Amino acid sequence: GTDTPDHSLSEKWSYARDKKVRDAILRRAKGKCEFCGNPGFMTRSGKPYLETHHVISLANEGADKPTNVIALCPNDHREAHFGKRRAGIETEMILKLKAINGLTPGK
Repeated sequence: GTDTPDHSLSEKWSYARDKKVRDAILRRAKGKCEFCGNPGFMTRSGKPYLETHHVISLANEGADKPTNVIALCPNDHREAHFGKRRAGIETEMILKLKAINGLTPGK
C-alpha cells in the first residue's frame, strides 16, 4: 500500500437516466428483488435497499423505460453484470419483465 496512490484522468460516456423511471420501478418492487424475490436490506432511513438495472443496456440501445428496468438486490445486480451466468440471467430477466408488465413472452 501507499499513502500517496497514483491517479489518472479518465473520460467515459455515460447515459442520462430518468429518475422517474427509477422511482417507479422501486415502488413497483415494493421492497423485494424482482429477480429472486428476496427483500432488500433495510437502510438507515428504514427503506429497503434495491438497485435498478436496465436489462437491455442503454449502450446496446435498451430503453430507459419501465419495460426494460428491473429492481434487483445488490447480489443479483452484480451477478447480472459480472457473473458467469449473465447471458442466462438476462434471458430470465426479460421473461420476468414481460410477466410483470403483462406481456406475452415473444412480444
